[in-house]
Amino acid sequence: LVQAVRGWFDDEVAVVPEESVYPADRTVEETRQANRRAFVTSEQAAESVALGHLGYPEKVVVRGLPEDSPSEGRLQEGDALESVDGRPTPDLAALESVLGSIPPGTEVPVAYTRLGDPGSTTVTTGPAEEGDGSVLGVSVLQQPAAPFDIDIQVEDVGGPSAGLMLTLGILDLVGEDDLTGGALVAGTGTIDVDGEVGPIGGIPLKMVAAREIGADLFLVPEGNCEEALAAEDPGLPLARVATLDDALEALADFRAGRTPAGC
Repeated sequence: LVQAVRGWFDDEVAVVPEESVYPADRTVEETRQANRRAFVTSEQAAESVALGHLGYPEKVVVRGLPEDSPSEGRLQEGDALESVDGRPTPDLAALESVLGSIPPGTEVPVAYTRLGDPGSTTVTTGPAEEGDGSVLGVSVLQQPAAPFDIDIQVEDVGGPSAGLMLTLGILDLVGEDDLTGGALVAGTGTIDVDGEVGPIGGIPLKMVAAREIGADLFLVPEGNCEEALAAEDPGLPLARVATLDDALEALADFRAGRTPAGC
């Protein structure tokens, strides 16, 4: 109770019902796992959006291999599947069609691209969970593929709210433009595969954190603008963003000494 009372009078503390953080139908560990899954999904979307913006072509990319996968030791996460059984697999529909015509237990050649280099292997297919056909035993996504690895190392973070900033971080590292011009830029917001930026929770506290690290600019999802304006003055400019293009335009304006579109 004492902590709650202190929090009510502290602009840097939010007091919220416990069930808004840990739903009653989930354990604490289940909630943490769900938040972690949301972060991983956000991470994948950020990678896809950034690479698509840089012009890398879409391919069917291996995102994981479950235990006892028939592709274990033959395919790796990040491999772009070029063909199976000699038939091109440029998209998920083509891969599904090819595998649907192959009986389980068939040894098939698989051509792939790994970090920009072509390769090939053979995989003995497993049975499909439903219907005829078989599987390679890999999880895949149709997304842009680049000749390098992207490894995002962020520990103890859950939820999807880092999506926009992860996308910008990738673009800043592997793109040709210096997005910040040496300034310290903070921000938040989810991102989907179309580059749309969505609102997040806890915007006032994130603005406080941005001020405390000495940020020069804070990127605010358009859906959070009303809440951001109602919060304590963060002491730094707020740039309104609804898409990745908005964020890039705001950064370009800031580098050029112009005032970005605010909330």
